Amino acid sequence: MLNSFADQIREISTGTPDSEEGYMKLVVSQYQTVERVVCISKKPIPASNLICLYGVHQRCLNNLVSRYDEGLIKDLYSYFQESWAMSIFHDRWSDFRDEIRELLVNSEADADQTGTLEDVVRQMVDEEVGLADEQRQKLMEKYKSMGCKRAVETRLLSFLSYNYYHLPMYAKPGMV
Repeated sequence: MLNSFADQIREISTGTPDSEEGYMKLVVSQYQTVERVVCISKKPIPASNLICLYGVHQRCLNNLVSRYDEGLIKDLYSYFQESWAMSIFHDRWSDFRDEIRELLVNSEADADQTGTLEDVVRQMVDEEVGLADEQRQKLMEKYKSMGCKRAVETRLLSFLSYNYYHLPMYAKPGMV
């Protein structure tokens, strides 16, 4: 049986308001996206970067929830200053996300006439319950079979290649 949405909302926090490193809390919604960011610090904080976290899926944040649960994140401020996070704070990242969303919304299904990937998701999702593991697996199979996975990977590599001057910390094809 699936948990209620309230059970799926997570609060992730590190530090305390009066500590040197400061206090930071992220609220991750039932859809696994950052819903709220709370920061208290005696030091200046990178507010423009932290605003970029809003609406981002926790998997795009280097599997934030599982890393936190495993005790690998001791300080959220320093976690988001690591090199892996730089693409999320890049000024063109939101354009890239919009491009990927557009690609997925408009991707046409194969010969079985199920519509776009968005149509498939809408058919599967029950607003009161969410996706079951079996539905999630079917959706992933559809995502791959429609060529969306390959298209997203190609666009991601193009984004990193085009912005390599600002994002040299990411590997790109031909480097190895």
